[in-house]
Amino acid sequence: AYRAAGVPVVLATDDEGVARTKITWEFLKAVRAFDLDYPALKRMVRDSLDYSFLPGASLWAAPGKYKGVFEPAGPCRTARPDRPVVSQCQAFLDANEKAALEWRQEQAVTKFEASF
Repeated sequence: AYRAAGVPVVLATDDEGVARTKITWEFLKAVRAFDLDYPALKRMVRDSLDYSFLPGASLWAAPGKYKGVFEPAGPCRTARPDRPVVSQCQAFLDANEKAALEWRQEQAVTKFEASF
């Protein structure tokens, strides 16, 4: 219901030592219980970083409104995770911890998807 209404939904776990769970298990439970597909999981991962308390600006041009394509903001708008980062984008990533983590996530996703 939340997702259908456009409310950002994320998966997270507490300290593994306390909750005795791993984030992988939470994703597995979400897939089994709610029949989520890969694009839904990918969006939830993006949202978990975008709505985190990390300092700095977001990488995204429209945070929380991903269209399933890579649409970074401002100085990174022409950058792609499978190519070297241009200097303006690198300066933006260096100045914004949130955007830098989102960039690393996109690089990991791009590499993962290229393996299939």
